Amino acid sequence: MSGSFENVGWSLPGAECLYNIYIMEELHGILALGAGGSTKMVGSDGANPVIRRAFNAKYPKEYIERPEKRRANLAAFAEFYRNQLERS
Repeated sequence: MSGSFENVGWSLPGAECLYNIYIMEELHGILALGAGGSTKMVGSDGANPVIRRAFNAKYPKEYIERPEKRRANLAAFAEFYRNQLERS
């Protein structure tokens, strides 16, 4: 892999990880669950790409004690993709 990226880019021929490629190229969203997780929502608003993020509490104790934050992140994820479906 060129460019000194943080992700290690070596793999056996034919065993490339599409997940890593999609995430690094910001072609695909990810729903993160758990403390310290970062959800990425990828879509478009017509011709323009749109990327939104939602962050979980960093520490497990804080994550457990803030269920309203978890619910808000899940609701934001669902609303983002519901709006994407309505646009298509």
